[in-house]
Amino acid sequence: SLLSYGMALWGMLHAPIAVVAALRESSVIFGLIIAVLFLGEKASPARGIAVLGVFAGAAVLKVWG
Repeated sequence: SLLSYGMALWGMLHAPIAVVAALRESSVIFGLIIAVLFLGEKASPARGIAVLGVFAGAAVLKVWG
């Protein structure tokens, strides 16, 4: 947790804050992939919508950010 916070602060010093924040939130995508592939959890529609929302937000920041 401390290392993650430090990495986020370092990133915010060297890149736009919006981009760093979007990358931090992309952990939701990786969490769902790991949960489905390795832990055997089911991907519910709500989780899928959440992942699509995070992905769409990151794409918008990349295009217009």
